[in-house]
Amino acid sequence: MINLIEPIAETMQFNTTMVGIVMEDTRPEDGLTSVAQSNPLNYLVGHLLSTRYDAAKIVGLSVSDPWQALYGGNTPYDRARQYPAISELAPRWRELNEKFFARLDELSAEDVMAEVTSYPFPDKTVRGALSFISWHESYHVGQMGTLRRALGYRSNQQAFYDFVKAQAA
Repeated sequence: MINLIEPIAETMQFNTTMVGIVMEDTRPEDGLTSVAQSNPLNYLVGHLLSTRYDAAKIVGLSVSDPWQALYGGNTPYDRARQYPAISELAPRWRELNEKFFARLDELSAEDVMAEVTSYPFPDKTVRGALSFISWHESYHVGQMGTLRRALGYRSNQQAFYDFVKAQAA
């Protein structure tokens, strides 16, 4: 991976891990629960999946987001709609991220500096778009942590420490 995007990729990898933790230990009924008019966890996971599909396209992967109409862009959560369960989103999240991170490793400096104008970020390059997306993901990972605490789950910080310990064992 080239240094031009390494910190961005590391942030996105951290977010990938955190979303994975949410997907693994959220009870199905809690995935649909909203607290203080928040978006429920299953919506947040789907929205981040849709955002990651966008990131994959930006780096040149030919992928199609099957849930773009539900989660894409600024599509708001609608209580009247049916959304896929986290268990349905999880395999797509894992599959897409394998391809996405493999593609990041292949990018050249020229690829990273190619123009992208579709994101509200001053750096109108692939690097800038990925930077914006990593910030956007981090924002929603924080929302997930707050929502999970309100639902009685361990904090994101503790969940991550437990994950790191399990990986080291």
